[in-house]
Amino acid sequence: MSVSCIAISPGATATERAETLARQNAQAQGITVEQVKAQNIQSIPLKRIAQPEEIAALALFLVSDLAASITGTEIIVDGGSTPGV
Repeated sequence: MSVSCIAISPGATATERAETLARQNAQAQGITVEQVKAQNIQSIPLKRIAQPEEIAALALFLVSDLAASITGTEIIVDGGSTPGV
């Protein structure tokens, strides 16, 4: 049995924690939750928040035989927010 080491690094993802943070930031800034979310989306090149199912699908792929040759890497799922090469 082979062992691989892969890190999944998600960026903004539509989770309960993200909703809580949006409410807290809205209250602190005196704006609506929708305005906070719109600000967050504007900072993401793909202009969308990842869904938890997308992260889960990646994890399932990585543990499948289809990803048998992938190891020693980090996969960033952040809509292009992290500068690349």
